Order: sequence, then C-alpha cells, then structure tokens
Amino acid sequence: AFGSESEEELAMGRLNKKMVVARRDLDITHEYQRMGALRGIVLDADGSTIYNFGTEFGVTPGAANIALSNTATKVLQEIVSLKGTVEDVLGGVAYTGMHALCSKEFFAALTSHPAVTETYRYQMSSVLREDRRYTGFEFGGVFWEEYRGSVGGTRFIGANKALLIPLGVPDMFMSYFSPAPYMETVNTIGLPFYMKAKNMDYDTGVEWQVQSNPLHINTRPNAVLELTAT
Repeated sequence: AFGSESEEELAMGRLNKKMVVARRDLDITHEYQRMGALRGIVLDADGSTIYNFGTEFGVTPGAANIALSNTATKVLQEIVSLKGTVEDVLGGVAYTGMHALCSKEFFAALTSHPAVTETYRYQMSSVLREDRRYTGFEFGGVFWEEYRGSVGGTRFIGANKALLIPLGVPDMFMSYFSPAPYMETVNTIGLPFYMKAKNMDYDTGVEWQVQSNPLHINTRPNAVLELTAT
C-alpha cells in the first residue's frame, strides 16, 4: 500500500481507483455527445456520425456569421438580431436567457472589439482588467463564456466558432440512459453508469466491465446558432 512498508494494498482499493478513472472517461464521453447534440450532430469516437438531429427532425441547424474583425461592426445590434433569429425558431416558446459557449479565438475577438470594450470602459472597467475566459460576462443579453473541451486533440467547438444557446426551453435538451444488457437489469430504469464483475477462467482473477448507454437529444437543433467570427 502507498505510504506503507508492510501493508498490502487491498484489491478493492485498487478497483476503486480504476473505477474513478473509468467513470471520468465516461463522463467525458457524455460531455462529447452533449456538445454534439448542441451542434446537431453526435459523433462517435472515430468521427463517424451516430445521430444527425437535423436529418432526424427534418430541419437545418442554425448558423450565422458575425464580423468581429471589422472594428465598425455594431456588435450589440448584431447580437440582438441573432437573438431574434433564435426567438423566431422557438416560435413564441418561453425561454429564460441565452448562453454562448465560445472557442478561444471567438472569445478573444469579442472581448477585444471596440464596441465591447467601450461599453465597459467607464462603469464596469474591472471587467476589462480581469481574465473573463471562464467566469464569463454578459453583453447584449447573452452570457458569453470561453469553452475549451476537447478529446484526443479534437475540440468540441472549432476555431472562431461559438454556440448561441437558449436556456430554459421546456424539453429542448434531454438525456436518456438505457439499462445495461444484463439479466438483472431487464425492465429496470437505466442508470448513467454500470459496473459488473465476472470470474475469469479457472478463477485466475476477476474481470470488470464498466459501461454507459446514453442518448443525449436536442429536440430543437435549429434553435442553437453556430456563430462564426469573421
């Protein structure tokens, strides 16, 4: 055991450590698939498509450009227009706010644009002096936040991209979990995480399996706008 010269490490203790790692890997998989659902396409680890929600629901995922490289761009008016696009898609369904997850390039372009910096220069100058990448800030009625999730070098949000997401829309984002394919889980409610042991041949050891069977859905894929900073 760690920190001891005589005590052996218990097998269950070692198993618990392995389980933490396995659970963390599955949590990342859930995040990867949820981000895919936001974009409208859930990808497998090899890049193949599991679900294309635009195809499933017969809609085209929303997309728009915002010219953040142009200092003359009226950023506030652009954001208000983008919010209106989302509201048109929702068709009068109530929402509680809007949140934007940004790539590092998009967030840097937004926070350095004169139309944004001038807004905060006097009354809220502290916003400009701090690192707001992860704490985020509100502008134009949207909460903007930098997002850096990635797996194996594949970023969940591409360079110069952002996702504008309406919050509080009933039944828009849902997650379902199927039971594991074990006899004892038949006709039971699915759980996010399963772990099961099996004795190896001739009792030479114990084999453990962990699994999760999720389905993360965005029922309104065209209500999430993928923004591109140009």
